[in-house]
Amino acid sequence: MNHLIRKRLTKHDVFTIPNAISLLRLLLIPFIVAAFVADKNLITVGLILFSGLSDIADGIIARRFHMISDLGKLLDPVADKATQLTLIFCLASRYSFLYWFAAFFILRELLMLIFGLLVLRKTDSVHSSRWYGKAATVLLYAVMLAVLMLPDLPAEITAILFLLCVLMMAYSLACYLMLYAERLHQNALPHSALRLPEESCDP
Repeated sequence: MNHLIRKRLTKHDVFTIPNAISLLRLLLIPFIVAAFVADKNLITVGLILFSGLSDIADGIIARRFHMISDLGKLLDPVADKATQLTLIFCLASRYSFLYWFAAFFILRELLMLIFGLLVLRKTDSVHSSRWYGKAATVLLYAVMLAVLMLPDLPAEITAILFLLCVLMMAYSLACYLMLYAERLHQNALPHSALRLPEESCDP
């Protein structure tokens, strides 16, 4: 595992604009917390939106200027998950039932991490996020922003909104686990079995 990590931590892969943006998003987290604690909801929302827009920007830059790296594939979701978990705990200070949601969130991410590392070790590859993972992220951010911008929202409505997040996150987890299982199964097959006819390959 160590040699796989060292291979991906080359200067070319580490010092990129997308990785710097992901680091900036991590550095924004304490400011988001400070704004939330001070009951500056508009500032909190503004910082979250800035973080989200910078996330979109680093993806565009990475693809446009060929700066996609395995480190970036890891650092980007770390910045996402750290920001999301921080916001969940902030909101849980107002809605205590969200601690259960936080527990579910942590369990999901631990499963994703364990299986992701297993795939990395067995296949020597890091996979980018899929549409279902992005959909779960967008929904979660949308719900959290709505709760922040509407502080008088009834707890029952808030609970329903986060229940929708749980369902989407559970669906995306199932899809990722099936994807990882497929990758591990393909890696376990003899190399001759992995060769497909030219016309059957995706363009």
